[in-house]
Amino acid sequence: MKKLQDLIKDLTGVTVEEQKINDYLQY
Repeated sequence: MKKLQDLIKDLTGVTVEEQKINDYLQY
């Protein structure tokens, strides 16, 4: 199983990518 820190990194990484995509869609 992954460590809690690894899971948090994966989750934050996904949210960051989604934010970038949303920013591109706005412009």
